[in-house]
Amino acid sequence: MFINPKQYTIMRFSLFTLILFLTSSSTLIAQETGVGNNFYSDKTAEYRHWLSSSNLSRYISCDTIMLDGKDLTLNLKSSVWDSLESAFNKKFSTSLINYLFDKAVFIFDSTPEETHLEIDAGKNSIFIDSEESELKIEKLKKQGVVVGNVKVNIADLKISNMGSAYTQESLDKVIAKLKKGLDNHYKDHAPKLVEKYVFESYNTEDGNLYVEARNIVDEVLNKGYFEKIVINFTFTEKGKQLAVDYTIDCKYASGILWAPKSSGWKDIGSDYKAEMDKYTLKMKAVINEILKK
Repeated sequence: MFINPKQYTIMRFSLFTLILFLTSSSTLIAQETGVGNNFYSDKTAEYRHWLSSSNLSRYISCDTIMLDGKDLTLNLKSSVWDSLESAFNKKFSTSLINYLFDKAVFIFDSTPEETHLEIDAGKNSIFIDSEESELKIEKLKKQGVVVGNVKVNIADLKISNMGSAYTQESLDKVIAKLKKGLDNHYKDHAPKLVEKYVFESYNTEDGNLYVEARNIVDEVLNKGYFEKIVINFTFTEKGKQLAVDYTIDCKYASGILWAPKSSGWKDIGSDYKAEMDKYTLKMKAVINEILKK
């Protein structure tokens, strides 16, 4: 079939316009969400890997993730939720819901307000959101559901990134000590070249403390990676003492001069469990020493 030069020009212009439109649309989606769909697929796999490395996957599965703009909803499922939650909350200093939620925020590099959990918990459906740094939990009872008889052995869980300490000092003094002491500790691992060390800390609406040190080097793994440390502190008055409970999460990423964007970071606790366990012990000693000063 013969195509004259005018028809060819029109066809080429139309094709160029279509490509430009598709490219612009893809760019717009990437700008609105900040990352592509591959990021969420990778991070969902990483969350599943974390459940497996901690043995929580014996009782909890991560089924799907739903995206709505910047909001993400992680769908979890557990046929033994009530038994697991009860045993977990008795053994550890943070609740199971908080533990699952905080890890989702950490792995997906999202804000608490952008993160939602929906748990198919056997007889109940549980919906978890965050408003002003406080978790909102809604539980709806399902009808006609038969729950399997699976024994929960809490000793099987490989969870070691939590710690506790006690002090008789005021909350304000404790928070000030932790901010200053941890900043001084992480400064020693600042990068030597172009990238800048960043330390952030803030008090949450419910009176707790969030600490993040990033772009540090050789603090956990000693392998030359950039590393990011997040410590969530909660404080509870118990008589004349103040209980200081915390969870520690760490990420690592490759980079020559600069640390990568959020998609390049991976959970240390999933990929390097032994090193993460050692680091938690190290930081327990560091935090205890800070509180004693």
